[in-house]
Amino acid sequence: MRSLLSASASVAEQHFDEAHLLAARCGVPFISARVSLTRACWHARHGNNAESVVAASEARAHFERLGATLFARRAAKLILTPVPGRPEAAPFSRLHVLSPAELRVTEVLVRGHTTRMAAEELFLSPKTVDFHVQQIYRKLSIRSRAELASVFERSQPRT
Repeated sequence: MRSLLSASASVAEQHFDEAHLLAARCGVPFISARVSLTRACWHARHGNNAESVVAASEARAHFERLGATLFARRAAKLILTPVPGRPEAAPFSRLHVLSPAELRVTEVLVRGHTTRMAAEELFLSPKTVDFHVQQIYRKLSIRSRAELASVFERSQPRT
């Protein structure tokens, strides 16, 4: 796509608009959704967070209507990625970026376990738990176990 190679945002937007028009003329909604997803990725990469969320939301809606669940998840990740200065889409959604192993480590750590205690409970080495903790912090854009507990607490369904 020419839009990905464009030097300026205005030229890229023109190319994205052209791609949308061509996709509409072809009558293939999947191509239109892919253009929206590509636009969202481009905006996210260039720090245009609001535009990225709008394009990703549009792409996600199209993909969900088409039953393209993997593409819909990719668009949802762009919407849910925490960005400084942008409110989160939904508090519960933040943990969905974690792998199953990272989620298990999170569940043990929020109960107050130390790294060594978590390693024993999960039958892992402390070094492996530390690795998962670093990945969790990076993915959730947090820096402490207190923040982790707060994110986890907000992610639990209210009963």
